Amino acid sequence: MTTDSGAKTVVVTGVTSGIGKAVAERLIGKGHRVVGLARSKDKLDALASEHADKLIPLVCDVRDAARVKEVVQELLAKVGTVDALVNNAGLLKFSATHDLADADLLAQVETILLGTIYMTRALLPTFIAQQRGLVVNLGSVSGQKASPKMAAYGAAKAGVENFTKSIALEYADKNIRAITICPGTIETGLMDKMMFAMIGKKVPMKRIGQPKEVAGLVEFLLSDDAAYMTGSSIVVDGGVGL
Repeated sequence: MTTDSGAKTVVVTGVTSGIGKAVAERLIGKGHRVVGLARSKDKLDALASEHADKLIPLVCDVRDAARVKEVVQELLAKVGTVDALVNNAGLLKFSATHDLADADLLAQVETILLGTIYMTRALLPTFIAQQRGLVVNLGSVSGQKASPKMAAYGAAKAGVENFTKSIALEYADKNIRAITICPGTIETGLMDKMMFAMIGKKVPMKRIGQPKEVAGLVEFLLSDDAAYMTGSSIVVDGGVGL
């Protein structure tokens, strides 16, 4: 059982699907307020309609540094302060490295790594001013161990993990924590069902993970029980890395 000091306001990127959506729904279900960011206004509006005033939708492409700065000012004007940021936005493009298109390379690195940096940078002044804050970044086991046809994705995720450790060290004395969650294969929209089934057979637990299993960890990290945790990389992979 986790304990916390009341309802919190959490910014979640990539909120309309997969892990981001599961995180938002988990936190809302526990009484927290979520500011959800995504590129699709239609998907954001649909999600917000399911959660009344508990989810504030804002359109933002995290690859756009200028828009990130604008949206942080918008959300602060709406909610006043922010307790935590969950950098979840990402995408995966399978390709042999020698065939990797420039557009696919940039899309992955800009969304996963630069988007994480842009969002964190924009919210750090708020966290510093209030002398508290939590940054949860979604890494991947692919950022820790090489995977075929995932060089750009893995490199970007590895960068996220190192960035998280840097933030944790740099701002620990200001009560700002940073944690990386490194999922294995989670049932999201990144791959088709046939590939999920094939991968699941190779997992020691004989299944792939569910978004809610990552969302539960985010909830714990937001609680007072995790107050002494920072700089950690937490693997959620069903035993693949053993």
